[in-house]
Amino acid sequence: MAKNNNFPENKQESQEKELRCLSRLYERIAGPHGSYKFAHGESDWARSLQQHGIDVEVWRDDRCIWYEDKIINYPDSNVPHKCFCFETLSCSKVDRQTDGCMCKGKSKADKLVYAFEQKLLDIPTFFDIYIHPDMPKLVDWLWQQNITRYHHHTEQKGNQSRSVLVPIEEVLNAFPSVQRCWIFGTHIIQVRKYVKSPITGLASQLRSHLKTHPVKIIDLLTRKEDTA
Repeated sequence: MAKNNNFPENKQESQEKELRCLSRLYERIAGPHGSYKFAHGESDWARSLQQHGIDVEVWRDDRCIWYEDKIINYPDSNVPHKCFCFETLSCSKVDRQTDGCMCKGKSKADKLVYAFEQKLLDIPTFFDIYIHPDMPKLVDWLWQQNITRYHHHTEQKGNQSRSVLVPIEEVLNAFPSVQRCWIFGTHIIQVRKYVKSPITGLASQLRSHLKTHPVKIIDLLTRKEDTA
């Protein structure tokens, strides 16, 4: 079991990575006539969304979609993450226990974006991202499992949040509609769900491909493609 879940150290770091990593993704999801807004800051609107586990509000085709996103730092071990870290308690301290985002009724988000940071030598900031299309169903599925069979992790700092580590492949088998993409710089590439992580063998192939081919940028809702 990993010694920590590699979440960003603080709120500011998390929001900086969110802006750098996911702005391009939400821009593409919203489309040319839509909009998106991160629930940052202390406004009443932002506080209201934060209290319901919502990180981003996206408007597309007159429809509002709420996203929760998780950004996982590149592991110190240099070994790719093999599990999603699903929070069951946001605070596990005695007499202060608070349900985590993966508890039923806690998050009002429609979808979950889960981003694993990657490091690839000369390639810019790189994230391996999974988009779960139905967060309520994901939460229901988690609690239908025998969660005692999963590794559990408790943060040693702050509120000592507690999570279960669920293998990525197990979630993908249960939810075939999960989408996966790689984001590096301003580029988004949709990839097969079961392709190896970039840091386990695809770095050189990716570099070679980018030198000789235009990058396909895929609209994650309509599947229409254009080139960068």
